[in-house]
Amino acid sequence: MEATSFPSLSDADKNILDIVIEKLGKMSKNEIISFMHKEQAYVETAPRDVIQFKYAKSLQI
Repeated sequence: MEATSFPSLSDADKNILDIVIEKLGKMSKNEIISFMHKEQAYVETAPRDVIQFKYAKSLQI
């Protein structure tokens, strides 16, 4: 398979995407939703509110 080039993404961006794909890549949409709804950021944020970046450090992925 030929590698795809993403010149607008930094190496750090690509590393983050690789981690997300490794963790969630084989999950179905419903599995991802269920996983996401257990995150502290989701539990502690009111429905339809913007999730604050302060929760980034507590993400499970």
